[in-house]
Amino acid sequence: MLLGTTQAIEGFLPRALKAVQFKDISGKHPDLQGGVVDAFLKTWASAKSSGFRDIWLYVNAPQWTAQQVTERWGRKGTQPVAEQTHFDGTVSKIIVFCSVREQSLPLRAP
Repeated sequence: MLLGTTQAIEGFLPRALKAVQFKDISGKHPDLQGGVVDAFLKTWASAKSSGFRDIWLYVNAPQWTAQQVTERWGRKGTQPVAEQTHFDGTVSKIIVFCSVREQSLPLRAP
């Protein structure tokens, strides 16, 4: 991995030719499952303002199961919320490291 020098990315995966962002929400968010949405929105905003696209976001959420994270990601009527405009290719992949396994999240609005 090559390390990045901007707020928008932490580094690059040379083999995949992808910029990556890492977020750790273990214990830092009152609605820890909502923290995944918050991490996505922050990554999207920083990448967008820096001109990056196709970011892979990795989120560490060891207290939550893959099922809990997936349910919260797709739940309507909760805050924070990702809108359809956020799914424009700026962030192209979300992987959450949960209590037992990793979970890939769909890139679409609930």
